[in-house]
Parts: sequence; C-alpha cells; structure tokens
Amino acid sequence: MTRTLKPGSLLSYFSYNIRIMSMYRAPTGYFIYFINKLEIIFHSLYNTNIQFTNGSDLNINHFVENDFKKVLVSLLTSYVFSS
Repeated sequence: MTRTLKPGSLLSYFSYNIRIMSMYRAPTGYFIYFINKLEIIFHSLYNTNIQFTNGSDLNINHFVENDFKKVLVSLLTSYVFSS
C-alpha cells in the first residue's frame, strides 16, 4: 500500500481511494472565514470515486441548535459528509 502525506493533514491511501482529513478550528476563530475556506477545500477535493473520512474538532456544540451548527451541517451534507 502506498501512503503519501500531503500538506493540510490529508493522508492518501492510493490503492484504496480513501482520503482522511483532519481539521481544527480554534474556539475564538472567525467562523464564516473558516467555513468559506472549508468549502473551497471540499470543492477542490470532491470526487465521487474517492471515499473521505473527516475527523475534526471544529469547536461547535452539536447538542445546541444554533446558526453555526446549521451552516456546518449544511456544508457537510452537500459534500456527502455527515456530522
């Protein structure tokens, strides 16, 4: 199995077509800026022939309904991730 570590913590297992992505957003980070950049990354990496796994700490409380959660869940589901 060939493994290549690329910038941005994206690990590729080329023989299995799996991408593992790890992200962190500081609790005080600017949320809209982060979401906009995340959408650009997802759009550039999106490929229906490749499976993605995303393990992240985005510092969003999923137990409370709020606008941050709604925006994040909408973005994730548009690229076939689930939260």
